[in-house]
Amino acid sequence: MAFRTHDLLARASAVDVFEPGRPFVSSLAEFIVNWVRHYDPRYLFFSGGDEPLFTLPGWGILFAWTAPFVLIGFLHVCRRRNARDGVLLSWMLFYPVADALTVFAPHPQRAIAGVGLYEILAARGLVLAFGFLRRRRPRWAPAAAMLVVLAAGWQLSAWAREYFGPYRLEYARRCYYGLDRVFKSSYLEGEETVVVTQRIHRGPMQVFYHRNLWGPWRERAEERPLTPALSLRERGEERQQAAALQNTRYAAPTHDRWGRFAFGEPFLLDYPGAVYVLHSEERGLLPALDVIRDPRGAVLWAIVSDEALHAHAPWLADGSPVLQLLDVELSRTHARVGESLAVRYRLALVGECSEPLAWATHFFSGETLWPHNVTMELEHVPLGKSFDVVVETVVPEYAGPGEYRIFAGPYRAADEARLRDAWGADFHAVGRLTIAAGTPAGDGKYAWEREGRALLEMTPPSLPERRLARGERFVLRSEIECPEALDDPVELVVSFFTHGGQWDERRWLARGRHGREMIEIATRVPGNARAGPYSVHVGLYDPARERMLLSRDGLRRLETGRMHVAGRRRE
Repeated sequence: MAFRTHDLLARASAVDVFEPGRPFVSSLAEFIVNWVRHYDPRYLFFSGGDEPLFTLPGWGILFAWTAPFVLIGFLHVCRRRNARDGVLLSWMLFYPVADALTVFAPHPQRAIAGVGLYEILAARGLVLAFGFLRRRRPRWAPAAAMLVVLAAGWQLSAWAREYFGPYRLEYARRCYYGLDRVFKSSYLEGEETVVVTQRIHRGPMQVFYHRNLWGPWRERAEERPLTPALSLRERGEERQQAAALQNTRYAAPTHDRWGRFAFGEPFLLDYPGAVYVLHSEERGLLPALDVIRDPRGAVLWAIVSDEALHAHAPWLADGSPVLQLLDVELSRTHARVGESLAVRYRLALVGECSEPLAWATHFFSGETLWPHNVTMELEHVPLGKSFDVVVETVVPEYAGPGEYRIFAGPYRAADEARLRDAWGADFHAVGRLTIAAGTPAGDGKYAWEREGRALLEMTPPSLPERRLARGERFVLRSEIECPEALDDPVELVVSFFTHGGQWDERRWLARGRHGREMIEIATRVPGNARAGPYSVHVGLYDPARERMLLSRDGLRRLETGRMHVAGRRRE
């Protein structure tokens, strides 16, 4: 770590409340608020943190039955005022400091210095409480002890049912379930590099190179960011991009402007010959060597080769790179005939282009093809800078229902000649779109059937129109109707999707449910949610068959609308 201090500083800058350029008073106020939140009883005993990797959702970092004993122990420590109790008070006062200095506090992992403190206080409070009962109310002591044992046993059993039941299934990916298989698979024998990533679109990064550290900087250089702002693009966990990586493949030639330092153009992070492990959301974009499934059978990870990732290599003009695809965002993944949709491409101009270019998008199902072309205005785009191309289209009447693959690529506007990348490919696969037939259920409702019998109908849930902050709670309302009593329980699943992240909210519908009623689904924006638009999907999960049920439209998830999450945290 002593030789990688720039990495540590970049990470600290990514989560530091005292970030450069922010008013000191504002940073100090956030630090104090973060510090106080560590003593909030709701956080300690009931809700815990926002990150499910470190706390069970809906559970505190301590069991609720210990709360009165922690309070008794704390009051006793404050009362005695001796040296040993002073150590405990100092411990309690200073352990949250490291976490309070960062965003998204309180964070159980960053407050790990407090492990053991509350257990000591609870133990002291327990001893004091039973000592008092044995002296003043000896007859009550056995009953009180039995009550404490029952409360502790009941809460521990409830926690174990959640931890070894739904938690291990819902958060298998977040706990990196199944990744051990990657390193044991036969096709990885002899591989030296395995990359686990959430994004296949490796965005560009601008850095300063220290010229005299490793010798001639054109041959070997180490990334030395002059300021975190050069490599950390936006606030949040995804800002940490400053790890010194080897085997970098430059998207544009680096040039020297000063004697000692060289300012690099954007480059791609690349590991030639590596095997990449991607989230299942990216699986549809690339051919997978293998997939890893969770205990339910759902795909968690897709394993692809470095060659497959090169499908998004820069397009060439006269043998030199000119255009690089960085990111793709679909306004919706499910649509019907006559509905509009948009595809936003993030591109980078990585080389000089002497003639005008256009951008083509093709929606192809194997039987049906509909194209959409737009002209790109590149005259005012600086070399090395990224820009957006938005393609807005309407699903044509001749588009039949089914799954469509989306291909895109540039071509010369003058002669309509397509550009090709270094691998000889012209169009790249950038996503998938599902076209459904008709309206949801003929009356504006979503409907599901099982074995030919009507199972459930629901109106599209109400979505918040304003932007939501991280950590903010909101409620979705919808009317559901079960024409017949449910033979088996089902789960109504509402999923919130964005590029590179999602969260789900579930509502249990018990056996025997019948009739029409209005339901409310309460949820909360995770503290680490990405800022930007989210598409909201609904589906019905059958626990007995361990699968999502098909709707009348033949879809497992129905897109019901969009909402936005702001890049700030609710105070």
